Amino acid sequence: MHHAQLKTYVAVSFLLFASVCVASPEDRRLSSLLVGEWQGGRHAEQYMTGGTWRFDPAEGTTHGTWRIAAGRFIKIWATGPSESYEIVSLDKGTFVIRGKDGIVYRHRRMARPLSP
Repeated sequence: MHHAQLKTYVAVSFLLFASVCVASPEDRRLSSLLVGEWQGGRHAEQYMTGGTWRFDPAEGTTHGTWRIAAGRFIKIWATGPSESYEIVSLDKGTFVIRGKDGIVYRHRRMARPLSP
């Protein structure tokens, strides 16, 4: 990772961490439920407590930061772009979101933790 990219990543991570600290009680509850490993249609995804995420954690290549704000799931890729999704439902076993294009994405909590 280049120095400029690293500085941007650290700054965004700090801002996301700060925003989680002032999140509404419902956003904090949903954030707590999201932490862990989820299997989507094509990828395994891991969401960590500190607001970072990664696809296919054993490979560890695609990653970024995440947060929940005003009932929306916001994912920021380490390469810069971000995505925002409406949270349709989130509980201990399922995570369902809808993109701005109307596509619904369903995830199931994985039974076993992924390898680091």
